[in-house]
Amino acid sequence: YLQRTPANPKGLVFPENIDGFASWDDLIPQVVWRGTDFSYLHKIFPRLRAPDFDMDVASQIDLSDKVDKLTAATYAMRQVYDELIPRWKGVVLTAEAEREAEQLGKEQRRHARARRRRHPE
Repeated sequence: YLQRTPANPKGLVFPENIDGFASWDDLIPQVVWRGTDFSYLHKIFPRLRAPDFDMDVASQIDLSDKVDKLTAATYAMRQVYDELIPRWKGVVLTAEAEREAEQLGKEQRRHARARRRRHPE
């Protein structure tokens, strides 16, 4: 939402209303859920549901210490994504973004350690 102006009387966000907007590709991906998951969704989309931990996650992942449990659980939730109500789709997208950020952080720390080994102070 933008401030209402004579050029944008409704305050809606369109590329032509944003100074310096270059491309949709320049936007930062993010999810904002501002709705509710009241029971009307089940009447319109009867196959949508909340996840069931035992069925959707626990039974699908290796609970030993061989794999990262958060990554495995996130992957398991992605497998039922199309069946989930919007609120839980947002949870899955958030979990995926967190896993991606964790992986990026690990890679950056690994590269920094390698640089320090090559160029000790």
